[in-house]
Amino acid sequence: MPRLRDMKGDEQDLAAGTLLQLSGKLGIEETVNERLKEVGVINLMENKVLGPLIRQQFEQGEQKGRSEGRQEGRQDILQEQLTEKFGPLPLWARQRLQGASTEELQTWAKRILTGTTIEDTLR
Repeated sequence: MPRLRDMKGDEQDLAAGTLLQLSGKLGIEETVNERLKEVGVINLMENKVLGPLIRQQFEQGEQKGRSEGRQEGRQDILQEQLTEKFGPLPLWARQRLQGASTEELQTWAKRILTGTTIEDTLR
């Protein structure tokens, strides 16, 4: 099997792209990218085919991370509010918060203003 630095053109682009994708799964993409530069292999971000695909994957990952962060933030705030209003939360309530959709969290955030029990608020 040929070494990556001995490959040319599209073959090298594909192999390097595959390597970088796998390194991302393993959490070592920065190390692999630096090593590719050291041995004189292509800069994938400048590649006309792989560069846009990689940027798109990064953007999708960032969007997903922001969305998940907002969801966790909503859960944390609602848990703090419920604890402040009703005292320590039972396990079922904490589990319900962790598995809640965005819509449920929004509904409960409104209900906490008028709810008289945890059960009433998280129904």
